[in-house]
Amino acid sequence: MDQIAKKGKLIITVIHSQKVADSGSRIVKIEDGRVVEDVRLKDAYRSIEKTEQTNPKSLSLFSSFKLALKNMKLNAKRNILVSVGGSIGIISVILMLSLGSGVTNYINDEINSSMNPLMIEITKQAEDNENGSDQSMPIMLTQEPFTQENMEQIKNILNVSSIEKATAYNMKSNAVLGDKRSAIIQFSTITNSIKEDNIEAGKLPADNEILITSTLAKALSSNEQYQSVIGKEISVYVNDIGHDNKPVIVEAKLKVSGVYNAGNMGPQGMTAAYVPYETLEAAFAKQELTLRPTQINAFADKQEHVEGIKETLKDDGYADSQTAAMLEQVTTYLDMATVILAGISGISLMYQGS
Repeated sequence: MDQIAKKGKLIITVIHSQKVADSGSRIVKIEDGRVVEDVRLKDAYRSIEKTEQTNPKSLSLFSSFKLALKNMKLNAKRNILVSVGGSIGIISVILMLSLGSGVTNYINDEINSSMNPLMIEITKQAEDNENGSDQSMPIMLTQEPFTQENMEQIKNILNVSSIEKATAYNMKSNAVLGDKRSAIIQFSTITNSIKEDNIEAGKLPADNEILITSTLAKALSSNEQYQSVIGKEISVYVNDIGHDNKPVIVEAKLKVSGVYNAGNMGPQGMTAAYVPYETLEAAFAKQELTLRPTQINAFADKQEHVEGIKETLKDDGYADSQTAAMLEQVTTYLDMATVILAGISGISLMYQGS
């Protein structure tokens, strides 16, 4: 052992022989787990070996790949589960984002396909809407009529080629045919957004004619023969406020020109009817009332000018139409749902990775 120690090697010996212990360079006595004596007999031998310092070598690509495969084999089941879980998490995030974007684009395309891309629908919200009224149902908001000054202002906006007057009465109208009666949820003047391609039977209305949806046609006739109302005269009653601030009922007898498939323009099963603006204006004039538009449709000269016109209208204090407001609300809810679902998927992915 002394020869080994001379080579610079450390030798620790546990022994009860004092003779053997005296051949060492240091004696440490231990009793009952405690050091009771520490005596150095002589200096320790110095190491005579020279150590060469070598520069570390990086593994080659093949060696690294081989080592990685070896480690994967050691925990194959765990690595497979982690890989599958991570893949499911990543796919879930991508799926949620893609689904939300796809649904939003689909709704936008469906609504925009029934409208002229150059047309901008403009409304004026009444003051009670701006002072905290319920904004959750845009169709129920009160709209302030446009004045002649307003119409001239809109018509003179840069890149506006023409304007179109429109008005609508929501849940303030009724239709009667014989012994059949039905409420008209949305009674409005016909605009460029009403497409002839969506007419199931008949044609667009001319003067003193009315275009009704299939739901309203079924309510005024039998479900099987609802198109038989075309060519018949129905009575339409509109509730409004007169000059003395008292309720009045405007009555008009109109010939049904056709049955319209409203499609995505409102809630399923909604009764609606459309007449030319001049026809409704004449019915109001018979009772010495003035019909003022609650919506103006402005037409841009080019597609690239639409957004600029919208910004100008917004700066002038005008609002989007009910359709645009509802569309914005729906897309906002879809975006919120997409973010929440993608967030849940991301959290599950992080938890899986940890």
